[in-house]
Amino acid sequence: MPLFFGEQEYRFNHRNTGKQMMDKVAKYISKSYPMTRKQITNALNAAFPIFAQ
Repeated sequence: MPLFFGEQEYRFNHRNTGKQMMDKVAKYISKSYPMTRKQITNALNAAFPIFAQ
């Protein structure tokens, strides 16, 4: 039972990764305004600690 709950917890916590996450990013990019390379770099650098865990 603990292994089952562990697997379900992992699936729930990682439900927005992979293809689903990239689809969501593509949707937001298609609706956004143009950004400079520096703005993109700054945004990625700011978000890196969130996804590096």
